[in-house]
Amino acid sequence: MTTAPKDLARLERRRQVAELYMKGWNQQAIAEHLGSSQPTICADLQQIRAEWKETYIRDFETARAGELAKLQQLETEAWAGWDRSQKPAQTAVIDGEAGSQKARRTVKHQVGDPRFLELVHKCVAQRRALLGLDAAPTVEAIDDELAPGVRRDFVVSVLATLRERERMAGDGVPVGKEQPGTVGTDHEPREVAAGETPGPPGHRTGGCD
Repeated sequence: MTTAPKDLARLERRRQVAELYMKGWNQQAIAEHLGSSQPTICADLQQIRAEWKETYIRDFETARAGELAKLQQLETEAWAGWDRSQKPAQTAVIDGEAGSQKARRTVKHQVGDPRFLELVHKCVAQRRALLGLDAAPTVEAIDDELAPGVRRDFVVSVLATLRERERMAGDGVPVGKEQPGTVGTDHEPREVAAGETPGPPGHRTGGCD
């Protein structure tokens, strides 16, 4: 299948956009250099970042799968060593002169070598770390799990606590003696509307960076 000239031109432009972006150029400078508009460069960067993210995730998952396979093999060998270490140990002693020798066999029961279990424990811990099973919940996870009203109250409560701690610290009040405060600036309390995320003055979300 032949790629259309228009598509080839777009791919070449994105290649140059990515190269200039990595060198620290801003969108307007890139647009002027390539003879394009800023919205076009913005759209190119969004596509480039999406492709970078997809490649990173794919490579990360491949590497993680390989490491998990190694841990599984190591754990399997550790369990096999543990089983062998529990088997009775046998020794033979030969008594008597030549021609009339007798063998005396001794069997010693084993309780197992705990070093193999330590290795198994390390494998389990590393597997859990790779899978993120013991990681603390992220802000995104909390945000997804909470209902909008509860999420708003949660954010308001956190901000109120942080700002009150800052105020008390400035006044020389020991931490732990704080009293509930009001969300807002130091002198102008305000309420947070439903769906609004509190932030510093002048803060805005959205747009293309």
